[in-house]
Amino acid sequence: MSKPSSKPTKVIGYPCLTLLLGKLSFVRRKQLCLACPALRKQENTIPYNLEIIVTIFCFKIDRLTVEVCYYKSLQTNCCVWYESEHKKTATALPNNMSMEDAAEKLFMFYMNRQGTNIKKFVIKGTRAFLPKCSPLNIGTLCFEWSHDAPTEHGAWIKTTRPVDHLKICNIFRDEALTKAKSVFVDFMNFQEERGDFETMMNWKCETLKVRGVPFDSMVTHCLRLSITKLPIGYSFIYDHGRPNLELVTLDWLGLQVKGKKTYWHGRKCVTITMDDSTEFNIHGEKDVDSLEIIMEYNPRGIAIDR
Repeated sequence: MSKPSSKPTKVIGYPCLTLLLGKLSFVRRKQLCLACPALRKQENTIPYNLEIIVTIFCFKIDRLTVEVCYYKSLQTNCCVWYESEHKKTATALPNNMSMEDAAEKLFMFYMNRQGTNIKKFVIKGTRAFLPKCSPLNIGTLCFEWSHDAPTEHGAWIKTTRPVDHLKICNIFRDEALTKAKSVFVDFMNFQEERGDFETMMNWKCETLKVRGVPFDSMVTHCLRLSITKLPIGYSFIYDHGRPNLELVTLDWLGLQVKGKKTYWHGRKCVTITMDDSTEFNIHGEKDVDSLEIIMEYNPRGIAIDR
């Protein structure tokens, strides 16, 4: 009987390992490291490609929830991991470690890696350690609590590039606000006298959406936009939350801005000609039950007369 040949095992190179692990989900990577401890040291240096991270009193990383809390079963502060409420793994924290320190160490261990990509990052409450983290590549960034918003310029989170979509509850000074491609401000405390609209007009976003703004303030901003030429493609969206409000207000807005009655892709619209190449259009959504009034700069000729 012939003996099986014992070929030497090939070691996976770092570039191949980076490519392989980069395509796995967070949970799958951890499972692979448990099955093959030899990978752990290298894996700890390879950046993640994550779908979603939510930070609050716990972290949600893709489908995995990691919670730093007081665990009744062990009667001590713990780090609890679970994909399902029915199957949890708890590890007791050292006696001299606070839950705040544990949360920081946990986040920094996994996220503080150059090259980490995050499709959606939701921040619920400020984390003082976020500015310490290496710049992250973030697609959509949501900052959901305004009373904890940083007051110092740049005292937020560092990114490798402008985020594609940004959602905030209030206006504060940060480069992420001025450079994001799309911004949604769901105001908790809109203050026209503070110059919120003037501040937002200086941002470089292509789309600005607001909610929680009084109707009169929106009209004032509409008048300002109608006499200000911004780049073609820029749009301002007013989310009023009342179906078909634009049907009874568009003609009235048209009178205020001295626009002509038109149709925009079949929708009722008001148009102002800015110059030979640009027109300013005010219309509702394409859906029947429109909850928004949209103001945008288009190439001249998009809207047709009613």
